[in-house]
Amino acid sequence: SMGRETTTTASAAIDAGTRALSLTMWLTIWLWPRRTIRRIVDANPKYQFWTIALFAGLVQGLDAASRQNLGDDISLPGILAYTAVLGPFGWIVGVYFVGSLVRSVGGWLGGVAEAEEVRAALTWSSVPNVASLGVWAIYLLLYGHDIFTSDGPGLGDSFLLALFLFALSILLIVLSLWRVVLTVMTTAEVHRFSIWRALGTWAILVGAAAVVVGAVIWLA
Repeated sequence: SMGRETTTTASAAIDAGTRALSLTMWLTIWLWPRRTIRRIVDANPKYQFWTIALFAGLVQGLDAASRQNLGDDISLPGILAYTAVLGPFGWIVGVYFVGSLVRSVGGWLGGVAEAEEVRAALTWSSVPNVASLGVWAIYLLLYGHDIFTSDGPGLGDSFLLALFLFALSILLIVLSLWRVVLTVMTTAEVHRFSIWRALGTWAILVGAAAVVVGAVIWLA
C-alpha cells in the first residue's frame, strides 16, 4: 500500500543517513559542534542516543551519589547498581523534559527546531560528560567506596596524591564548562538562530528555574 511504501522509504532514508555518519562525530563535536550537530540532525537525530544516554547517565548517577553521600548508608555494589539503573533513566527523562522547554522557549525567539532535533543537541552536547566517565573510573580504582561518603577519600600525608586528586577535579570542571559551551552552540544550530538567541533561551530557562526553586524554599 501507499502508506507502507512511504514508511519503508522513510526507514531506508534514515538507514542511509545513519551509515553516512561515523565515529568521527565523537571527535568533531568538541571543536565543530554546529557543523557536527547539523550533519547528525539532517541524517538521523536519534543517532547514538542510547549509547550517550547510558554513559552520560552513569556519570550523572555517580555525581549524584557522591554529592548525596550515599556511601554513608549504602555499600559500593549498591551504589553502582543505583547509578546503573537510575542514572540513565533520570538522564533520559531530563533530556525529554528540558528538550521540550528548549524547543518552546527557542520557538518564542524565532527558533525552528523540532523536538527530536533539540534532544539530539542536548544528547551530543553531553559528550564531555561521557569523557568524564574516565575520571570517575580513576576515582573508583583509587578510592572506591570512600568517594561516596561524607568523610571523603583519605589522602594521608601524600602531597602527590592530593595534587593528583586536585588535577582530576579541575579536569571535571573543564569538561562541565565545555558541555555548557556545546549546549549553547548546538541549541543555536538546531534552532537555526544566533548564539545570542541561544544564550537568551537558556537564560530564560535558568532564570525561571531559579524563581521556582526560590519560591519553593521561601514557602517551605
